[in-house]
Amino acid sequence: MLPTWTTSPPRGPPPSSTSKR
Repeated sequence: MLPTWTTSPPRGPPPSSTSKR
């Protein structure tokens, strides 16, 4: 069983938004 924090991305602005900027 893997922890949720390891499989789920950190709460914050999506990488897509940052890449677009």
